[in-house]
Amino acid sequence: MRRRGVRVFVFIFIVLALAIAALSFRNIDVFTLERSNDGPLGLKLGLDLQGGVMLWYEADLPDQIDVVFQDDVAYDDLQALLEAQDQPDATLSVHSFDVSDVDVLPNTLNSVDAALQDLGNSRAGSSEVQTEVTFTEGNDIDVVFPVEISEDDINGLLQAIGYNGAQVEAGETALQYSITGLDHLAVGLDSLRGVLVDQLTDIDSLDEDDGVISIRFADRTLKSDLTTALAAVGFSAAVVETPDQSQYSIGGLDLSLESQDEMETALAGVAPLTTSTPTINEPEPDQMDGVKDIIQRRIDAFGTTDPVVQTLGQDRVVIQIPGLGGSFINVTMLATPDQSALQAILEDLDRTAAGDIVDPGPDPYSYVVKTEESLTEDDIERFRSFANTAAPGSQFTVSNEAPTEIEIRFPAPATQESVADVMAQLGYGSATVTQEISPFPSFTINTDDALSTDDQDELRTSLENTFSAVTAFQAGGGIEEAKSLIRSTAQLVFKERRCTGTLDEIQTARQLNLPDPCNSVEAGGGGIEGIDYVDIDIGLTGNDLVRAFPDRDPTTTLPQVRLEFDNRGRGILREVTTRIAGNPLFRLPIFLDDQQISAPTVNAAILNGNAVIEGGFTREGARELAIQLESGRLPVPLKLIREDTVDAILGDDSLRKSLIAGLIGLALVLVFIVAYYKVAGLVAATALIVYAVITLAVFKLIPVTLTLSGVAGLILSIGMAVDANILIFERMKEELRAGRTLASSMEVGFRRAWSAIRDGNVSTIVTCLILWWFGSRLGTPVITGLAITLMIGVIVSMFTAILVSRNLLQLLTFTPAGKRSGLFTPEGAQQAVGVAGGER
Repeated sequence: MRRRGVRVFVFIFIVLALAIAALSFRNIDVFTLERSNDGPLGLKLGLDLQGGVMLWYEADLPDQIDVVFQDDVAYDDLQALLEAQDQPDATLSVHSFDVSDVDVLPNTLNSVDAALQDLGNSRAGSSEVQTEVTFTEGNDIDVVFPVEISEDDINGLLQAIGYNGAQVEAGETALQYSITGLDHLAVGLDSLRGVLVDQLTDIDSLDEDDGVISIRFADRTLKSDLTTALAAVGFSAAVVETPDQSQYSIGGLDLSLESQDEMETALAGVAPLTTSTPTINEPEPDQMDGVKDIIQRRIDAFGTTDPVVQTLGQDRVVIQIPGLGGSFINVTMLATPDQSALQAILEDLDRTAAGDIVDPGPDPYSYVVKTEESLTEDDIERFRSFANTAAPGSQFTVSNEAPTEIEIRFPAPATQESVADVMAQLGYGSATVTQEISPFPSFTINTDDALSTDDQDELRTSLENTFSAVTAFQAGGGIEEAKSLIRSTAQLVFKERRCTGTLDEIQTARQLNLPDPCNSVEAGGGGIEGIDYVDIDIGLTGNDLVRAFPDRDPTTTLPQVRLEFDNRGRGILREVTTRIAGNPLFRLPIFLDDQQISAPTVNAAILNGNAVIEGGFTREGARELAIQLESGRLPVPLKLIREDTVDAILGDDSLRKSLIAGLIGLALVLVFIVAYYKVAGLVAATALIVYAVITLAVFKLIPVTLTLSGVAGLILSIGMAVDANILIFERMKEELRAGRTLASSMEVGFRRAWSAIRDGNVSTIVTCLILWWFGSRLGTPVITGLAITLMIGVIVSMFTAILVSRNLLQLLTFTPAGKRSGLFTPEGAQQAVGVAGGER
């Protein structure tokens, strides 16, 4: 027993020493807390204890109304109606279009690419060597034929398919040519149908009559999308008209219940309605996950302490940013005008007579402009405009008698002290002002409180009215910058990566199971000597991505991610992948907010704009990458619906009072338990102090963000820790009353109390897990904070009650106090109780 007790004490001592070491990085002073990103003892503090802001955002997807009129309605009339209804982002989609100025030839060649390949391959007469066609800038083409082709043959081919203005230039060999001036691609009617269906949607009919193509789509289509699709195949000069029709889809609307009724009434005023179907769009769960991921990464990069980003319901995001406070302003002002500036104006007005002078005024920084002849109103306005521009707070007095006198009183130049006085007058007495080295008055102002946009405008106006005109005013930090960061669009960029190693070096690295040198996040070959890479911008961004979604390979059924690009992206992707396909020294890395999220190789040229990323994905991994790509392309637009700010002073006050309440509660518990249970109470008090140290250390190491509800859970867990000791001591008291020895009472008391301690604490832990699950799903930090701190406290209390209290009591049985059992029970020394028929 003694040997086991020594081992337990060594273990307890090690745990306690580690806990104290974890907490020793910062001392606690309840009454003189300093503002910082960390709380006392280095603990993480939540919004309500540290101050900061809570932002509530709601998805702001555009709404839509599908309408069917009884009679045909003009497209332009609906456009005018939408402008009158203050819907600047509204768009109209229709079924039918008329397209003119399109030169459609009877042949069905749909690209010069196919024509050139057909020419070269037919001349070669063999399938072993194929014609290589590479698209360069714009519509320019480099072509390498398998056999010699004359320039006349190429020109004849181009003219036959509508390229009368194309220029053909011979390359370094007789097989190579460069073709420029391909600004018009004429295609057949069937080919045009195929292009439009590929880029837009199904077509009901496509007919040509008198140079006008009538197109009717099965689904309503935007006029701008049709124009873009036509331009992609060379018809940039095509004229797209929308004939009168009865069916329209109006998208991009911002509708409330009231404005929805107003819109339907306005539409009915244009023509009687047959049907009107409003659609209030809701974001998909994957979209909200992507928004949450982007915001979390941006707020983390902002440098705040432990931000919390949670989705709430289907369309809301709640963001807590503790410690977000303070702003910095870099401001530069014009130098106070002097006598020479006013004299220069006189000279510019041709006032060069001996009596046309500028004299110093009666006060510092005041001047008097005198002229022999009266100044005109325009001349006076010239001086007034200069004064108001240079220093809006100037005083301007004019005497129109000859000679004319103008007295201008400029404000005193700005100094560090005078700018600080202005800040104090605006209520920012704690602001610090630093004057920068500059030819002009330049200052950096730091405030403890965040300055809103209105506050910044007020400060700028005050500085200009007090000193001179502000030429530069840059504000940063604070809640306004954080909100701007949250609303900004994620930057998704595709690049071309060229690995500088050789194929043998890369193959060797793979055989040795070393990291792929061309797939590391940072240049340097993943630490492999002699291998590096360079990333080249190819102009392909998230704006060119139409869609990204998880899928499965139809052959292997392995997860993969599919990408669909628009017309511009299709062209870039075709050029790049044609050049690097099949070469392991090249990659196509993808960056989201300058962070690499994937770097796939290119196995084959991507000609149709539909790409696949595969290789080692789990189902969840493919889904996550698709979310990242979709979020980089088009995050769900958000609108701020609520902003709750907890002042830094209020946060400090809450923290101070919470700590004082915790210390008072702990002290009262210690006093009670020592007074009632005597020596056993001292043991419990010691175990309680050990419990508090270990619990705070766990909070710091995980780390747990302490909120007011978390502090409440911590204080409640203190009561749970004492409760375990009380159960043990009460069982000891009963065993002593039954006549057992102190050592025997301790062993039996611990054994019989354990089942009650176990069941009570396990049920509490299960309740905490349920609270945490509901709190995390509902986006309620109050519930999760209480659940986490209470659960940790209960687990640590079981450790201290079973190990610390038990072994300290056993140790005391070997001391003189162990011979006096009355010191371990509130009832004093117990006498053995006689049993009927027995001896005492």
